[in-house]
Amino acid sequence: MKLEREFYIPKPSTKVADKLSDAVAYIYATKDNAPAACVFYGKQSKPVWRYRFRNETKREAAIREAFKRRRLSVAGGAERRAEAKVKAAAFAAEIQVGDIFHHSYGYDETHHVYHEVVAVKGRFAEVRPIAQAQKDLGYDYRHRCMPQSGAFTGPAKRVLIQDGRILVDQHYHASKWNTSRVAGVAMGPAYTGGGMH
Repeated sequence: MKLEREFYIPKPSTKVADKLSDAVAYIYATKDNAPAACVFYGKQSKPVWRYRFRNETKREAAIREAFKRRRLSVAGGAERRAEAKVKAAAFAAEIQVGDIFHHSYGYDETHHVYHEVVAVKGRFAEVRPIAQAQKDLGYDYRHRCMPQSGAFTGPAKRVLIQDGRILVDQHYHASKWNTSRVAGVAMGPAYTGGGMH
C-alpha cells in the first residue's frame, strides 16, 4: 500500500512553499525541541530529506539550498526537453520517403530487419517492412543481406521519429540505414546475418 504525503509530515508543522518551483518544506520541532524540516519535490509522497538541525539558521539555509536545487533541476529538465524536441524535429525534417531503417536481433543467429518510409508528416512517419536479398558466405550459415526497396512484406505502420531512431515496436528501435543516396536511391552498408543453427 502506498503511503500518502501526509503520513510523512510531522504534526504540528508549518508549510513553506517555494514560489519559483514545486518544492515544499515543512518546518517543525522535534520532541526535544530541536529545529527540523522535511522537503518534498513535485508530487512525491516521500520527502527528499528529513533532518533535524543545530539551529534555525542552518535549517533555513538547508531549505534555501533545497529550493535552489529544485529550481535548477526543473530548469535543466525543461532545457533538455526543449533541446530534444529541436533535435527530433531537425532529424524528422531530414527523413524522406524512400529512406530505410534497420534493426537487428539475436545472439548466436543474427537477424536483420528493414523498414522503408512511405510517408512523412511532422514528427511521424509511415513505414513498411521490406524484403532483403541474401548472399551465402559459405560458412556457419552466414550471409550478406541488403534491403530491397519497394519489396514490401507487410502493412504500413505509423511511428514516432525520435532521437534519430524510430520505435518499430515495444521491443526494437530502428536506426536510419541509408547513409547516402545515388540517383535518388537510398544506399547503405551490407550486414552479415545468420549464424550457427
